[in-house]
Amino acid sequence: MSRSSNSAGSGHSPFLSASMRREREKVMSGVNTRDPSLPVDGYVAPWDRLPNETQINILRYLGDPELRNMATRSETLWTYSIAFLWETVIDDQRIKQLVERVPAIRQQLYADLIKRLRVNTSNGIDLSHLAFQKLRELEANTCGVGPHVNLPIAQFIQQKLEYLSIRGDAALTNGTVSNFLPQLSRAPFLREIFLTGAIINAHPQDLVEGLKACPLVDTFEIGYGARPLMSPELFAYLAKNNVIREFLWGKSIDEATVAKTMEDLKEDEELFTGLTDFEAHLSDVAGSLLLPRMQSIMQLRLGYDQNNLHILRSVREMKNLTILKIKAAGSAETGPDAVRFDWGTLSGLRHMNLIGLAIETDYTIDEDDEPFCTVNGSAIQMNQLSHIFGSHQTLRNLEFGWHQSAYLVNHDTIRVMDIIGKAYPELQTLTMDVSIYDPASAEASAEVGPLIPKLEYLKMNYVVETIPNNDEVTG
Repeated sequence: MSRSSNSAGSGHSPFLSASMRREREKVMSGVNTRDPSLPVDGYVAPWDRLPNETQINILRYLGDPELRNMATRSETLWTYSIAFLWETVIDDQRIKQLVERVPAIRQQLYADLIKRLRVNTSNGIDLSHLAFQKLRELEANTCGVGPHVNLPIAQFIQQKLEYLSIRGDAALTNGTVSNFLPQLSRAPFLREIFLTGAIINAHPQDLVEGLKACPLVDTFEIGYGARPLMSPELFAYLAKNNVIREFLWGKSIDEATVAKTMEDLKEDEELFTGLTDFEAHLSDVAGSLLLPRMQSIMQLRLGYDQNNLHILRSVREMKNLTILKIKAAGSAETGPDAVRFDWGTLSGLRHMNLIGLAIETDYTIDEDDEPFCTVNGSAIQMNQLSHIFGSHQTLRNLEFGWHQSAYLVNHDTIRVMDIIGKAYPELQTLTMDVSIYDPASAEASAEVGPLIPKLEYLKMNYVVETIPNNDEVTG
């Protein structure tokens, strides 16, 4: 959870009975009086004489046992301590205490103290009889092994809510939450929404309407279990919303996804104007429609496979882009040829004023125990390296490596560095994936200083023939 509040309540407890108050006054007798046997310089100021701000700051550093102990000493301490104990509830045991140990008549009063709450679909605890009117951050976790239930969470959606996460993943998501999207209109101050868990009985239009009722939302992520709610209408709403500052669409973006977005656009109208960073896997057609209209983007992380081999042509139209990260999306099923780079594919980047370029390569072992790499760069000749990594004048950070390139073996790595150093004199960091480990190459890498004068960081990932990512040398 990202946004949080550490404020604490003050004053008298609204639910402390007269008999309990009298009992605590007995306990307090003598607590705030000075022991005459102590010397003057050993006298500690009574707690009640400390300013409220000082008291609160002290309480922040105490653990649960100390808070419970202090709560027995005075009504004021009890109020502060209980507020701190129940401000954040993130484990099942504390929730069980609320429904099993707190008398029913007081459970709502305790629920009103909770500002940050995590609930799990695996605990089976029913909180539907309570309203959480002070709640600011909510996480409903649908992940994990074991039996799960469908969890109603509409009662958690209240006016002060700022952060909402329905958490799921691809592997261990078993639980669900009931459709709460119509209740989003109760939370006009909601700022962050993360939807990766399953929401039952929900329609994509419910989500669109819910977001429209929360005009302050600037962070939005959706994927995994919430994919049934992803629609062209939702994408269009987000693309044209200039409040959105962080955004992640958890599946590939194709022409059908962006079709609604393209309707009724002015010739020069831009999209996602609030974003500076963007991560996505787009088809060639979707990229050609979207990327030229995303001129506010300065950093792009791009999924790349056989379905978008020409998307870099659209990337070149992003005038303010300074950092480009290309993540090869090949797999053992499609083979290393799923992503094949050549001079024609990459050479257009030299017309961009990139500061950083990363071509990220995955190494793994296939079903036949053979090494596998997601990028095939065998078509790129060594002398072409000086023309494919962006502007010679602006590039500062470079990461690359690919499969079946003879010049990324043995002593040729030094020749590669010499070419790169002459072509990109401003380079400060360099990471290379080298196909076969050779100790002599590691020793020779010490010579790289004169080859790339401004280099501050060098990392060579050596990929052994049968054990990928076996070793790393950082210089």
